[in-house]
Amino acid sequence: MIKKMILVSLMSLVIVFGAKMSFADESSIANKTPTILSLAQPDSEKFETVKEEEKVWKLSLSQSFYSKYMGTDGEVYDKRAVSQTYLSLAHLPTGIYFSAWSNNPLTSNGCSDELDLTIGWSGDIGPLSLNLGVAYYDLKYFGRRKDSPNYLAPFIEVSKEIGIFGNKVTPYIRFEADYIVGNSQDCTGGFQSSIGCRFSREVTEWLSLRADAGITLDDGVYDFQKNEVLFAKVGLDFSWKSVTFGPELQVFHLCSHPGERADQQTNVAVGITVGYEF
Repeated sequence: MIKKMILVSLMSLVIVFGAKMSFADESSIANKTPTILSLAQPDSEKFETVKEEEKVWKLSLSQSFYSKYMGTDGEVYDKRAVSQTYLSLAHLPTGIYFSAWSNNPLTSNGCSDELDLTIGWSGDIGPLSLNLGVAYYDLKYFGRRKDSPNYLAPFIEVSKEIGIFGNKVTPYIRFEADYIVGNSQDCTGGFQSSIGCRFSREVTEWLSLRADAGITLDDGVYDFQKNEVLFAKVGLDFSWKSVTFGPELQVFHLCSHPGERADQQTNVAVGITVGYEF
């Protein structure tokens, strides 16, 4: 009888102890599950972040066609239709970039072959954005001159983007000095300074409006007269994935000073651009 009682007691202890162990295991698993899930989520976020940070280089390409070629000083360099190609490669972690831009006439009697090479740095310093570098303007067979001048042009631009009612408004100021490179004795260098404002608004997911307007002052750079130039550029961008496409209108109003009397003229060009960004 005593043996039976002892046996029953031992069995009861085993059952109770087993139940407690089973409950402890279940509660332990229940407590660990959120921990595993919470660890998994940051890992996935880290993976996405690393994936985004893997983009070290940014390559931009664009091809434009304009009814005429007008320079930043507002002068018309070619009254005939031209093709303009642009390529830019930027190293995102450092902000260093290289770009190449070319202008080529679309007609056999065009006279505006040009190649511009630029190396620079773009980034933020405090609340301001800076873009500075050096450009080399190779005018090649510009104006049908075999001794067309080339220019070396250090520049700096300071800007500040401001959000106003969902629009991006970016006032800026830019300085550029142009120095003659080569043996073109009858050509002159000079300085250009611009004060302007860029505007952009996203109308829909695939359509945006952009504009750039301001004034440029020069002291007779590129062998032209001293000018005060009012400029305005307005364009539309249609976007699909990494491709943009859209028309642009350019208007330059020049006030030149060849002598005591100022001469004024307005130059207008229209164009269309296709761009792709990697």
